[in-house]
Amino acid sequence: MGSEVTILELEDVRAKYGLVSALDGMSFAVGRGEIAALIGPHGAGKSAALKAICGLLPVSHGEIRFNGKAINGTSMERLVAMGIAYVDEKRLIFPSMSVDDNLLLGAYCRRRSTAGVKADLSTVFALFPVLEERSGQTAGTLSGGEKQMLAIGRAFMSRPRLLLLDCPSLRLAPILVKKVMGAISELRQHGITTLLVEQNVKAVSHIADRGYFLEKGRVMATGSPAELLSWSNGSRLVS
Repeated sequence: MGSEVTILELEDVRAKYGLVSALDGMSFAVGRGEIAALIGPHGAGKSAALKAICGLLPVSHGEIRFNGKAINGTSMERLVAMGIAYVDEKRLIFPSMSVDDNLLLGAYCRRRSTAGVKADLSTVFALFPVLEERSGQTAGTLSGGEKQMLAIGRAFMSRPRLLLLDCPSLRLAPILVKKVMGAISELRQHGITTLLVEQNVKAVSHIADRGYFLEKGRVMATGSPAELLSWSNGSRLVS
């Protein structure tokens, strides 16, 4: 489990998609070194919370703090430089580029650190051996699970302090879900704090330190993922 030092904090955050409220006074905190999960039914504000942190969804009220500093309105480029990486649920990669080139692009902001980038590339290949096997292959030809691994690996290459993952188990076979969740857990050993959105509470319950149950853009309950699963009976959460 992570330390008691808070790395990310949302305080009374409100945001809208057009005229529709997405976040309605959302507040929660993530401790350094933790794996925290946002869970809840569709439309609860889980993905919206990640987008607000990344500046992709404008915040109309409240404050988002990273290492104690307000980051509302900060550009994504600046957030990456500060140590925040985001993996969208669409697993956005560059399909016409090779696996290797996709990974190296993730390290663009540290391209002058040749030795460090090479070492991190080795770490990604240790986490996801299939990516090393496919290193020269065009990324667009990968399977869905391999694309997810590539997206996470590319985010790791930026050396983030905070990794934001949106639905990493989405549309993956159970065996791949287990591999991806295992890799996410291992990233903690590299000093990475992870905040992830999940519908599959059973999958995330094996690796997360805590979970936040969201509904209608607000945090309704906090506890271990197992506790939240029991609280809700899992009827709307487990895929």
